[in-house]
Amino acid sequence: MRTRLKNELIRQWPDGTNITNSGFIENYEDIINRLESHIDIEPINIHIINYEFDKVILITLKFNNNYPFKPPTVMVNTTYNYKQLVVNINNTLVKQTLGLDCLCCSSILCKWSPAYGISHLIDEISQNLHLKLRSS
Repeated sequence: MRTRLKNELIRQWPDGTNITNSGFIENYEDIINRLESHIDIEPINIHIINYEFDKVILITLKFNNNYPFKPPTVMVNTTYNYKQLVVNINNTLVKQTLGLDCLCCSSILCKWSPAYGISHLIDEISQNLHLKLRSS
């Protein structure tokens, strides 16, 4: 788990930033050091910037020892469980924008496999939170 997570972070988030989804990771160096030293890691906080709505969204990922076979627990702005948030996005907007009947059923968290990683998850969260902001 540690090697996979460390390699994902280094490859996809060099220096703790990811230009694709306008995000940065808090305490990046500390997280990498903890992974290399086999010390338990704290939840990873990723800040995603949404320029259209002028918002910064905090995504907290908590990994268990079964990663990458089980997805991390995802919290949004430290309050909302991501799965609950997805259920509350306007279905009409989801259908019009993505052509899906239900976001929850098509979420990476519901169909998780080791083929997915942090960037896949953050990309989906960014897209779905953008929809949530549009429907508010």
